[in-house]
Amino acid sequence: MADCLHFSLRFNYDKSEHRKIIDALEDIDKTKYASKTHFIICALEHYIDWIALDDTTRWSIEKERENMNAVSKKELEDAIESLKASIKADLYEKMFQYMSGSVQVGNVKQVNEDLYGPKDQNKADKSPADIAEDLSQYSGVMESVLSWSED
Repeated sequence: MADCLHFSLRFNYDKSEHRKIIDALEDIDKTKYASKTHFIICALEHYIDWIALDDTTRWSIEKERENMNAVSKKELEDAIESLKASIKADLYEKMFQYMSGSVQVGNVKQVNEDLYGPKDQNKADKSPADIAEDLSQYSGVMESVLSWSED
């Protein structure tokens, strides 16, 4: 066994600064740090390296951090959820337009005609009830497609 220096480190649950450290030690990322000891060693090493820097270097690093325009995890998650909702709404709208025949995307019209023959000329004469009946065969398709893309 390697030679080790052993000493006690005690934290007081009643002191807020101690409690902050206790909570951090309890929540360490086990994939990054093998143990609480490893975490403490990394933290102290980082601190020692930081205080060893001259004031000018420290100041430039702090200014660089300020100018990074960092985004919090919550802000990023909110933006992603907003984008998901927007994309989902656009998909629903485009799929409805496509299925109702009001919009042809790219070469879809030609592909459909090649596969299924020319479009039914009587489609313009159909009532909204007939169109809804035609679309009912596609119920659940969008939910299925969107479920594939969700996490």
